[in-house]
Amino acid sequence: MITRGLVDAEHHTFLISAADTDPTETYSEGQVFDAGNNLISVHTGIAYGPVNVILEQLSGDDDMFLNGGPAIDLDAWDNVEEVHVVCRQPMLFITLSNEIVEEFGELTSPIGARCFRIATRGRAEHWDMDVDSATEDYLIQTSARWQPVDDPRDQSHRRCVARRTLNRRLPTTLTGTPVLKE
Repeated sequence: MITRGLVDAEHHTFLISAADTDPTETYSEGQVFDAGNNLISVHTGIAYGPVNVILEQLSGDDDMFLNGGPAIDLDAWDNVEEVHVVCRQPMLFITLSNEIVEEFGELTSPIGARCFRIATRGRAEHWDMDVDSATEDYLIQTSARWQPVDDPRDQSHRRCVARRTLNRRLPTTLTGTPVLKE
């Protein structure tokens, strides 16, 4: 099932989390997002404003736990990362000001874990700016896990699928002239 919509980023972030989850309680950090129990904290390039989100809920032959999910065109995205997280409460798309983005609904898991693959495009284009219209794209592919997780804090299965030129274009400082990473 595919759902498209806009999510408002605040402080370079939007959340996919349980309603009462503390967004700072993460146990895995990455370029695209940080992860914790019932939590994905997505990093945006813009400071404030809307971003385009495509949510693809996978099952059957596309299940990410059983066969790695559907192929993704890595050339179409700047960054792609995957992670498994504990999901014992319904996860929602939420802004940092605690507004729920209803159109994406709830993400649940029968046994308490989900796999997420998040691809980004355009994060460096309007870095640290406030925007009125969406300038960044996020593809979020997810599926529920059907087998128990031994230790959900073990993120050895987390992987960066692709990092292209974006890492060289993001500034390492937020003040003054951007410093490009080499």
